[in-house]
Amino acid sequence: MKIEVLNLDSISKAYQKRADKMERKLASSIKTEANQIKARTQSGIDVFGAPFKPYSLYWAIEREQRGLQSSYVDLTFTGDMFRAMKTRVQKLGNKIIGTIYFDSTDAQDKAYSNEKLGRYFFALNQKQAENIRNNLRSP
Repeated sequence: MKIEVLNLDSISKAYQKRADKMERKLASSIKTEANQIKARTQSGIDVFGAPFKPYSLYWAIEREQRGLQSSYVDLTFTGDMFRAMKTRVQKLGNKIIGTIYFDSTDAQDKAYSNEKLGRYFFALNQKQAENIRNNLRSP
C-alpha cells in the first residue's frame, strides 16, 4: 500500500502568489475607480448619474469672482478635497480590503457637508463596483 502526502508547501506558495496578485489587482482597481469618482464629480454628475443641485446664487457669484466656472456644480474650489482622496489596500486575516478615503478631516467635512446638501459623490456606482469585481475575476 502506498500513501502519498500532498506537498502543502507548494499549495501554500500558490495560494500566497494568488493572494498577492489579488492584492495588486484590487489596489489598481480601487485607484482607477477613485479617479473616476473625481472625474465624474468634476464633470457635475453625482453617483446616481444625475447633475448636482445647483450652486446658490451667492456661491455662484463668489466662484465667478474668483475666476471659477459656475454653470454647473463641480465641487472644486481649491482642489484640496480631491487631493485628499486616497486609496489603500490591506490584508486583514484572510481578507483583502480596499478603501477609498480622505486623509484630512477638512476634506471629510467638506464631503459630508455636500452630502447634507444632497450632493452625493463619494461612492462607487453599480458600474464601478462591477468593474472592480470583473477585474478581480480576470486571470
